[in-house]
Amino acid sequence: MKKQFTKFMLICKSYASLFISASWILLITSFIALVTSHGGLLLFTAILNLFVLQAFMHIVQTIMFRGYTPGIITSLFLLIPYCLLTYYFLAEYGQVDWPLIFTSLPVSLILIPINLVGNLLGRYFIR
Repeated sequence: MKKQFTKFMLICKSYASLFISASWILLITSFIALVTSHGGLLLFTAILNLFVLQAFMHIVQTIMFRGYTPGIITSLFLLIPYCLLTYYFLAEYGQVDWPLIFTSLPVSLILIPINLVGNLLGRYFIR
């Protein structure tokens, strides 16, 4: 009985850590969406680049671990199609061009550590 309770507590801590990390990423993404709603798509394009990077990281993890990893289904059937459609329609309506995409790549690299803070917060608060 004690072994099952310990396993249950580990699962709860894992979900709580995931919740804190996901909340941080949602907060940062929402803030950037609010900022870009007043014009300028540099930050929006940078976040879109991060979504594409995250989707491909889930695919790479699945290949490396040779098994199911959380997020692979979401990456394949939701995130990658959303990103491709968003890039397509932004380009179609003249909102995004190649210089903007290339300019957004360094900004995306700067945003990676900001998003990783969510993982650190999840580990810090769930001990």
